[in-house]
Amino acid sequence: MQNKIIIVFWIILLTPLLAYSNGDTPAEKIVETEPKTVQKIRRGSGYLLFELQPGHAGAYLQISRLVDRNPRNWTIIDLDGRDPGLILIPLVSGRYQVHRVNAPYYNLPYKLDVSDSPYWAFQIQAGRINYIGSLRIQSERSRSAVNVELLNRLAATLDQIEAQFANELELYPLVMGVNYKDPFLSELVRE
Repeated sequence: MQNKIIIVFWIILLTPLLAYSNGDTPAEKIVETEPKTVQKIRRGSGYLLFELQPGHAGAYLQISRLVDRNPRNWTIIDLDGRDPGLILIPLVSGRYQVHRVNAPYYNLPYKLDVSDSPYWAFQIQAGRINYIGSLRIQSERSRSAVNVELLNRLAATLDQIEAQFANELELYPLVMGVNYKDPFLSELVRE
């Protein structure tokens, strides 16, 4: 009887540890919208728009709304197998933080923690397409580091955005979703 209690104790103790032994936490997966479909977004939601520059196999982002920093509620944006280009994702409006950029390489997992960086924060305005930049994950890397950048490349991609998302832009205006004031879009549109 005592052996059964000890076995049950160890099962209860070890099950959660084994389930999350790789350091990840469970999160909801997001599937990006197809470029040719116009989805009417729910009230209080907007679109996240970013450009993925040369894709990296197995890469994904973990994000959350700033009001909820519990890792169990982080959302995963899966970039695995995704061709370079623009990605449009509906999200509930609010301020968000990218917590982790995961870019494994063969048997070398790599996680860049950007939880405390305001540079990796963005805002989703309801009824708008919120551009946050161009995400570049370099495939060349060392054993313990990878070069990851989020760059404002709106001037270089505006024509592509207007061509690829013409139907969406008729319904939802394009705004900068970055965490810092950037008058670039309004100046560019004025020209």
